[in-house]
Amino acid sequence: MPVSGTRSRALALAALLAVLPVGCARLETGLGVLTHLPERDPAAIRPGHYVTDPDHRFLMLEVAHLGYARVLARFERFAAEMDLDPAHPERFHLVARIEAASFSTGVPAIDEAVFRLLKVKTHPAITYEASRITRTGPNTARVDGRLTIAGRAAPVRLDVTFNGAAPNPLTGAFTAGFSATGRLARSAFGLARWAPAVGDEVAFRIEAEFRLAPTEDHA
Repeated sequence: MPVSGTRSRALALAALLAVLPVGCARLETGLGVLTHLPERDPAAIRPGHYVTDPDHRFLMLEVAHLGYARVLARFERFAAEMDLDPAHPERFHLVARIEAASFSTGVPAIDEAVFRLLKVKTHPAITYEASRITRTGPNTARVDGRLTIAGRAAPVRLDVTFNGAAPNPLTGAFTAGFSATGRLARSAFGLARWAPAVGDEVAFRIEAEFRLAPTEDHA
């Protein structure tokens, strides 16, 4: 039986009304993402305990090789937690744990050699702990802490840029984003093997989004 024009329009309207709430929610989320702009003033950071978003943290390394180029690498798995209050920098505390065996250049032979250098079987974790932060600019700071690799510790400084903070439009979690750079000497950790063919200085870069943990999660 053919459907009349009036009935056809009524059915189309009913279908539209049925999906409208879902469509509006998706549209609102999409617009929120497109127009999202975090606050870049560090004063906007809510005080509390923060943990890294496991899907949005990156740790990249580079080191000179035979004077020809710089080898690029990364650690695939690491996590960090920090206590941060812009009004009370003396309360700052940061702890990071890197899985040593997650080192990767994409070249298996190189990775295996580095695993042996890092003694991943006896020292599976690389750790960094800092409790001092010094503001160096409107949205920059210096973090001083101690890095432990293969059982040996040495001071390492991070130059940090605050990228912004706001409720994440996708998750709703209050999020603060940071970029950090630094350098270390392999020899300070007893890892000078292959020098000078492989440079002693290792430059690194960190990109991380931190989520504010609910109060009950840090009781």
